[in-house]
Amino acid sequence: MALWAKARVRMAGPWLSLHEARLLGTRGAAAPKAVLPFEAMPRCPGNKWMRMLQIWKEQGSENMHLDMHQTFQELGPIFRYDVGGRHMVFVMLPEDVERLQQADSRHTLVKVLLYSLGRNPAVFARPESYHPQRWLDRQGSGSRFPHLAFGFGVRQCLGRRVAEVEMLLLLHHVLKNFLVETLEQEDIKMVYRFILMPSTLPLFTFRAIQ
Repeated sequence: MALWAKARVRMAGPWLSLHEARLLGTRGAAAPKAVLPFEAMPRCPGNKWMRMLQIWKEQGSENMHLDMHQTFQELGPIFRYDVGGRHMVFVMLPEDVERLQQADSRHTLVKVLLYSLGRNPAVFARPESYHPQRWLDRQGSGSRFPHLAFGFGVRQCLGRRVAEVEMLLLLHHVLKNFLVETLEQEDIKMVYRFILMPSTLPLFTFRAIQ
C-alpha cells in the first residue's frame, strides 16, 4: 500500500487553486482538472474530528495514517470537512509538494502530517519495522533529508545543536559505563498526547561495566 505525502490546509478563503493536482500510485478518484469552490469539493462523511479522537484513544495514532490513506482512496486527492465550524481541506500531493505554494492567500495555514510522511515505503524501506541500520547505508546527496527532526533552514529549531550535544554526551557516558539490558520483547506502542510518545516506559537494567 503506497502512502504518499499528505498535507492539511486550513483555508483562509473559499477557493483552492491547486491546478491539475495529480494522484499517483492509488486507486482513488481522479483529481479535478479545474479549480473547485470549497462547497463543490468531496466532503468527508461523519464527524472527522470525533473519528480522529477515537483513533487517538483506541490506537494512539499508530494506525491513523492508514485511516487517512483509506479516506484519500475513497474521496480522491482533495476533500473537505468541518471541525467545530472551521473549514478544513486535506490535499494529497504524491510528488510535487511545491504545488502548495499555489494555494490562495499567503496567510493559508499549512500542516504536514509527519507521521504519515515517515511511513512512506518509497523513502523508508519496511517503514513499520524497527531497523536503525537504515541510517547507516544511505548514500547520495538527498540521503541527508529524509527525516528532519529539527526542521531545516531559517526556521529550524534554535536549540538543535544543544539538544544533539546533550543526547550524544548522555548516550556516550551511559554506554561507556553500563551494560543496558531489557526483558521487553514486544514492540512499544505509541500514543498521541499532543506529541507522540510510548504508551508505557520500557524497563531497563543497568549493569556497571567493571
